[in-house]
Amino acid sequence: MVSRISHILLFFWIFSCQSPGYFQSQEVIKTEDELQERLIKDIIVSLQHNFPPAKTRFIFQHQGKKLGLALDQALRKLGYGIEEKPADVNKTAQVPRLGVVKLKLAYILSPLDSHELGLVQLRLVVGEEFEINRLYRKKDGSYSAAGPLLLRKG
Repeated sequence: MVSRISHILLFFWIFSCQSPGYFQSQEVIKTEDELQERLIKDIIVSLQHNFPPAKTRFIFQHQGKKLGLALDQALRKLGYGIEEKPADVNKTAQVPRLGVVKLKLAYILSPLDSHELGLVQLRLVVGEEFEINRLYRKKDGSYSAAGPLLLRKG
């Protein structure tokens, strides 16, 4: 019980220290296929419950990272609009469609420890007011959620 409480306190402390700088996604660890599938499933479920696909366009700069590319494809298949952050907004300015919301999307995926506990953290930020956080643990070669999916709406 004490161990679980200490993990939860550590979880909140770490999330208060990291933020996706300028909405650029970061993968500090190499993503295994099993973990990637689990992460995408959790992200998709959270986004679908909070942002309607046909009315949401994400500005998503994933820099060609494995998880970023897979998430990009999954979001497009569900009907979300995806655009990479343009280098010069004036050159690529477009008139937004009526009723479509444009939001910046970024994530951080990083280990929480020195692989002794096998903990990995995911933090996904959408716009300025929506964020999900979750810990995952690798045990016996398989990843599972190490805590609840924490959701923050502003």
